[in-house]
Amino acid sequence: MSEIKKLNKARELIAQGGHIEARKILESISSIDPAIRLDVILAFLVVFDHVTENDKLLEVTNEGIEITTKIGKDDVFTYLLARKSVFLLTQLSSMIHRQKNLMLSANVFEWIDFSLERDRKEYEFIVEKRKPIEKEIESLNAVVTERAERGTDHYFRGHLFSAIGDFYSSKYLSDMLDFQKGGKTKSKIANMYFVRRWNLDRFLYDRVSQRKVKDSKEKCILYFEKSIARGFFKSSMKKSIEESSLVLSQTDLPSLRIKFVNANNSNCSLMCR
Repeated sequence: MSEIKKLNKARELIAQGGHIEARKILESISSIDPAIRLDVILAFLVVFDHVTENDKLLEVTNEGIEITTKIGKDDVFTYLLARKSVFLLTQLSSMIHRQKNLMLSANVFEWIDFSLERDRKEYEFIVEKRKPIEKEIESLNAVVTERAERGTDHYFRGHLFSAIGDFYSSKYLSDMLDFQKGGKTKSKIANMYFVRRWNLDRFLYDRVSQRKVKDSKEKCILYFEKSIARGFFKSSMKKSIEESSLVLSQTDLPSLRIKFVNANNSNCSLMCR
């Protein structure tokens, strides 16, 4: 079977939800043709697990960015920048979670600093490691937003707005975790049913943190609304907005025409409470 036939078969399987079988086919494609390789990478963004394979997603996204730079595919280049910002944010969220775990004792008992000296060193290492990642995320999001706002392709702008909305939905949850300063009392209050049910936990944050969390939430909703306004989501789709990933259509391979397939990821309606 030729490489293109394999690729078309993988697309067909993805459209039917057969991600496992599609992945096997995609991994067997060894073509060095940039257009075909880019097709494979874009399909990988759908079939890779967005929870357990974030490192692989970052790896293939970086490769895709290099290819689009060489062959001059600006729209796909911008899309990949948007995806990279989300994957980096996932990486950052894992670091934040680890930081919070290292400070569990100190948050409950003020007279305790770190349980172990190695915990202190790991915490300080994460603090320094976060800085360049946060800077890159901010830079990528600024570039993608600027390109989406000035773009001329109506449908593709809708897609980029969706990707930006997905970014802010992830940032919303990341900020909620990062800015949380919970001692024993605050933790008990935050876990009360009515507090969680009515989203009252936001009042446990300081005012600066509240504004940042609110900004992420509002931008998440704003950019998904912009995406909907441009017809990106069909009226027959579920009301909850699922992340969408870009997959090349089965026709006109060289021109990189695109269609969108729902990926298995969290939706903004749940994230942005």
